[in-house]
Amino acid sequence: MKFRYKVLIINMLLLSAVLLAVGYVILKRSYELALDTQIENAVLENNLAEASIEYSLLSVINSPRYNLDRELDSISGQVYAGMMSDTSDLIILYSGNQVFSSEENIIIPDDLILQVDNNINFHLYSLLL
Repeated sequence: MKFRYKVLIINMLLLSAVLLAVGYVILKRSYELALDTQIENAVLENNLAEASIEYSLLSVINSPRYNLDRELDSISGQVYAGMMSDTSDLIILYSGNQVFSSEENIIIPDDLILQVDNNINFHLYSLLL
């Protein structure tokens, strides 16, 4: 085999290896950026749902007569209906108890309930799955 063919084959192999490495890095970075965007959107949606429920509860508490248990369930249903999301489910935990769930068969992990119980700052915690 002539020297120039050997050089051509080696250059093609090196170029293939470099393109493979660059493609892998680009795909990995693209995946990480998409995952970060999804996480940021989920946190933002969670914070908006939590803030709207807390605001509604404050207006209920400031009224002369209120029933917090009954109102929390109706407010939660209104917030979930207003979200208009087919991909998210809403679960609201209050003092470690499940107050509202958008579906009946949603299982809440025990470590999440412990996290809610141990977190003193959040009296109302909503989770978008």
